[in-house]
Amino acid sequence: MIRKLLPIIFLIVISCSNKMISIKNDCNFPKSNLVPGGHITVTSNDYQENFQGIQCFNSDKTFTLVYPVPLELKNQRIYVSDRVFVIQEKKFRESRITIEDQNFIKISPESRKRIREEQVILNSKYAVNSDQINLNWPMIQPVSGYISSRFGLRRFINGSPRNRHLGLDIANSEGTKIIAPLNGRVIFVGNLFYKGNNIILDHGNGFLSSYSHLNEIFVNENEYLEKGQLIGTVGSSGRVTGPHLHFEIFIKGRRIDPEGLINELQSLDY
Repeated sequence: MIRKLLPIIFLIVISCSNKMISIKNDCNFPKSNLVPGGHITVTSNDYQENFQGIQCFNSDKTFTLVYPVPLELKNQRIYVSDRVFVIQEKKFRESRITIEDQNFIKISPESRKRIREEQVILNSKYAVNSDQINLNWPMIQPVSGYISSRFGLRRFINGSPRNRHLGLDIANSEGTKIIAPLNGRVIFVGNLFYKGNNIILDHGNGFLSSYSHLNEIFVNENEYLEKGQLIGTVGSSGRVTGPHLHFEIFIKGRRIDPEGLINELQSLDY
C-alpha cells in the first residue's frame, strides 16, 4: 500500500516471517536510479508484506527490494522500508515523428476492436508475478545500435500530442540480432497492431521485459532462456518510422527506464 501525502510518499510495509519464497543467490539488482521512471534498490532484513515492487531472498538471509518510481514524481521523497529517498527532477525532451501509413493515424473500427482485444491480453501478461528466477546479473544490452528515443520523452506524432514514450528505442539495420539480456521465460509471442512482432519475457517476481517491432522471432511461449540467447531480429513491424528495437522493462506492471538497469550501455547516441 502506498499512501501519498505531498510532497512525501510513504511506502507502508509489514514484516512477515512465514512467507514461502524461492531461494536464489542472485539478487544483484543495479543501484537506485532516483529519477521519475527510475527505481529504488534497498536491502531489508525482513520480508515485506504488500510491497509494490520486486523482492528476493539473498543467501545471507536478507531481502533485496526494488521499487519502481512513478514517472509523474519529481522533487518528492519516498520511504521504502525504513529509508528515505529523494526523487530528483528530470526534464524530458520532446520527440516529434511523422507516420506516413494512414492506417496508424486514422484507426478503423476493425483496428480499434483489435487494439482493445490485444490490450486485454497484454494487461494479463504485465500482471504476471511468478517465482523468483536466477537472473544471472548484470543485465546486458539486448541489441547493438544507437539510441533513437529515450524513456519518458514527450511524444508528438504528425503534430499531435501522444502518450509518453515508455521504453528505450535502439535503432539498427533490419536483421540485427536481439538477445535475452537476462535469464527468463517467454510468456508471450505475437503480432500486435502498434508493437508489431512482440516478445515478452518473465524474469520472476513481477519483473518483465518486452521487445517490439521485430522482424523475426526465434523463441516460443513457455520456453526458458539463458542470458545472451538469440530471441529475434530488428525489424519495422507495427507503427514505426524505421527499423529499431522498442525495449521495455516492467516492475509489477509499471514501466521503468531500462537504461538504469543495463550494464555499460553502448550506443552511438543521437
